[in-house]
Amino acid sequence: MNLSQFFISLAVLLLAPLAALRALDYPYTTAEPQKTGWPLSEEERAYVLKPEHERRPGREQNKHLPHLWPVVPSAGNWGGTSWLDTHAKLVKDAEENKGPIDVLLVGDSITMQWGAAWKKHFPTLKTVNIGIGGDKTQNVLWRLDHGGVAGIEPRLIVLLIGNNNMFFTPETGIEAAAQGIKMCAANLREKFPNAPLIVVKIFPAHAPGNRFYEDIKKTNAALDPLKLDSDPKVTVLDLTADFTNADGTLKKGLFTADNIHLTQDGGYKLYASKLKPVVEKLLRRTARPMLFAAYYCWYHDSANRRQPWLHWTYPSSATNAVALNAQRPGEPPLNSAARPLVGFYDSADPVVAVWHVQLAKAAGFDAFLVDWWDTHNGLDQNVDRGIVAAAEKLGFKFALLDERAQFHNKLDDYKVMLTRALRRYKDSPVYLKLDGKPAVYLYQVATKPGLTPSDFTALKKHVEGEVGPVYWIVDKIAHDPKAQRAGDEDRVKCIPAEWLVTPGIDSFAFYSTFSNFKAHRYDELAGKYRYMTKLAHDAGKKMLLPVHPGHDNSYFRDDPYVMPRCDGQTLRDYLRAATDAGADYVMVTSWNEWPETTIVEPSSSWPDPYLYLKILADWKGIAFTAPPLPEKTK
Repeated sequence: MNLSQFFISLAVLLLAPLAALRALDYPYTTAEPQKTGWPLSEEERAYVLKPEHERRPGREQNKHLPHLWPVVPSAGNWGGTSWLDTHAKLVKDAEENKGPIDVLLVGDSITMQWGAAWKKHFPTLKTVNIGIGGDKTQNVLWRLDHGGVAGIEPRLIVLLIGNNNMFFTPETGIEAAAQGIKMCAANLREKFPNAPLIVVKIFPAHAPGNRFYEDIKKTNAALDPLKLDSDPKVTVLDLTADFTNADGTLKKGLFTADNIHLTQDGGYKLYASKLKPVVEKLLRRTARPMLFAAYYCWYHDSANRRQPWLHWTYPSSATNAVALNAQRPGEPPLNSAARPLVGFYDSADPVVAVWHVQLAKAAGFDAFLVDWWDTHNGLDQNVDRGIVAAAEKLGFKFALLDERAQFHNKLDDYKVMLTRALRRYKDSPVYLKLDGKPAVYLYQVATKPGLTPSDFTALKKHVEGEVGPVYWIVDKIAHDPKAQRAGDEDRVKCIPAEWLVTPGIDSFAFYSTFSNFKAHRYDELAGKYRYMTKLAHDAGKKMLLPVHPGHDNSYFRDDPYVMPRCDGQTLRDYLRAATDAGADYVMVTSWNEWPETTIVEPSSSWPDPYLYLKILADWKGIAFTAPPLPEKTK
């Protein structure tokens, strides 16, 4: 590539919208032996310990390409190993904070020196700070690609970089410095597509007339036509006017003696005051309760020798006019108003189960609550061979949704069964733990619950005596005739008072509205959801609320209830109602309860088979990409 081609590449890069840089492609490939990853190979370590000017783009070809310096990753160098040692320490910090965090701070010494001021102004936020003094945009790019953020999952990112690029603007030019900032933003957006990004423009430094001061001003102006905030996940914050007087001079008390860095009680206090409302707004936007789905393992396909078509048809479907009218050759009359996109599968098929987990992860689910019937119909083997194997293979959480809590004959037998089930699964590396304890959902029906408060107390004592502490999610909802007589629609359903005072319950829940109250619009749901959530929270418990995409049991019931899907609006209304109520957990009921047609699993019966997963992903703030369809095993 000749020099003119380099300039053309840079021009294209400057004009490209940030979203187009998702698949990050640097405009030049250096001779660096290890382009990404940590730890470094010996060859890479020797390479990056060379002075930085010996590693610049084009140097290996004896070319001088300063316009590319800010946009091509390059390790910093303070002499010796000190810069690399500092980066290694930050890599270790990231590793020690692996998993969800609130805020990731990225930048140079101004970011690095937040120190006590960050803790003072943002005391509750779990934060990782990867600022390094003296860093330029190219140094940040290198660190991002070499372990600097590996394993962490920020809800929000703050980027402030570019000041040190001003040392080189006489060679690189202003536009290249601005593009370096954009490239850092693109790198972070690629690595963390779900996290909002705040790009803070370079703070003013020195005084009007000083070359640094004027070049910072020009670089910030050059960011505007790049339109970083055309990406809805990016917010650009310009605080120049807050740090300068009307004549452009720096405000006293905000900067240290070098007129670059900020004072803790002045500059960082002001910075925090301007940053805080933006941070709080964006974190509120990203704050979603954990998302679960009720998952069923009770299906056998037509090839199963003992129970072909198990749960794809019911005896009542054989006499149901709707089912008979829709029956196809080679099939029994089906019990569902929709058909699986992947066809009628067996729950023990690991290939289908892996696809289900891939779909769930793509839609933003945190866990499956797996319907549990112990050894009934051999369903425990379906659980093990199907969804548990897939969850463990792909690192996806699961827990038991125990229907035997409702459907058991003797409490003592049930205690033994649940103890055995938790022993079987609780130590799986992907078994869902809440507050550090394995979670279990105890399913109950409202009209004739299978457990009394005293039964639960005895159950908890026995099980925890055998397996240790458990996180108890108790399905509990009841009708309030007094509220109904008073016409108080928001309070016609409640959590019974005797259950609210029962010790040892961690969260209340209920599986459905369609079996408790017929509603599907936001205005019908919002008040009821707020009321039940308040009851739980006032009792010091958390609340799991159900959301439904629809309901249709007309293929096996002669007195059906059909909850319309409204082209996805029903699910949207449920999600909005649960969110506005302050639910701690949201459970989609269901992933694949096909007989009641409450599924969000893709269906060939819908114009867009993935519509409901896309709606859920949008609610979680992520982009849904469907994995390839599986080839079912025989």
